[in-house]
Amino acid sequence: MRNLLDALENAIRRHNPVLAGRLVPGLSPEKTQKILRQFKVAGNVRPIVELFSWKDGTNVDPSVERKSLFPQSPFMFVDLEMMASHFRELGVWAKYQQKYRAVAGKYFPLFWNGSTKWIALDLNPQATSQVVLIDGDNDPPVTTLYARFEDLVQSAIDANNNQTKLNAFE
Repeated sequence: MRNLLDALENAIRRHNPVLAGRLVPGLSPEKTQKILRQFKVAGNVRPIVELFSWKDGTNVDPSVERKSLFPQSPFMFVDLEMMASHFRELGVWAKYQQKYRAVAGKYFPLFWNGSTKWIALDLNPQATSQVVLIDGDNDPPVTTLYARFEDLVQSAIDANNNQTKLNAFE
């Protein structure tokens, strides 16, 4: 997996060197797992640990035009603690909005559009690290994007190399 993430970084560096320079060094796997335990994230957390041990989001300011690791996409890569707080908030929202009951505790947000959409990981330990779109504007709010986390990373590499959208959004 690390080879795929490094290939993604190289593709981003070629496509958007300013954004690549704003990638934050990764957390240690131990620190990542500690944060996940603190926010009560359980299940198949391996891809989360790999992603945030690789990089802990991006430092992006308003002067950076394209903030996403994915060309033609609004989804930002923010730090683990923010994504963990979004995971917790989805659980709070489930108390008040029926549609979020299908999401709460089952999916961990990896990328965020700044509003009501997340690219998230299925935490089911028996699953294949499926990647979904959580869209708060839809009911039901979950749509499958990729069968495996590795497929998302490969799609991101291809999108950066070809300056196209992620293949799940074409």
